Amino acid sequence: MNLLSQIELKTKKGKGKCVYAKRNFNAGEFVLIFQGDELKTVMGHHTLQIGSHEHLLIYEPQRYVNHSCNPNCGIKGRAILVAMRPIKKGEEITFDYAMTEERCFGWQCLCGSRNCRGKITGFRGLPENFKKRYEGFISDYLLQKAAKH
Repeated sequence: MNLLSQIELKTKKGKGKCVYAKRNFNAGEFVLIFQGDELKTVMGHHTLQIGSHEHLLIYEPQRYVNHSCNPNCGIKGRAILVAMRPIKKGEEITFDYAMTEERCFGWQCLCGSRNCRGKITGFRGLPENFKKRYEGFISDYLLQKAAKH
């Protein structure tokens, strides 16, 4: 099955481009696989950390999956986005960037969720209650790094 056929890119006022579900997803279902060019020591917008000094420069439409402090998706393996809970057709697809990024630059968060942290943080700056809630939905790279410490 082509996972890209299950999502669509739309523009949302005040947010820009966003990715939406074209069908209902059950908890645990694959939503998409982040794909892109592997880069060394580059980070920033539209990249996904996959190693200490490795990022994927993500292709469209995946590059427009937005951050949320109350995400409906999480990460499995290196770069697989899976539903953390049921997702309805037409719902925006989101994940917490701290699920893949060790550090972030403290960008202002615009998710608007009740539990919004105000700033987008990396895994290092993620409060313990979020780490606990995200168990099973953190990239392999970050889990391996955490196990070493």
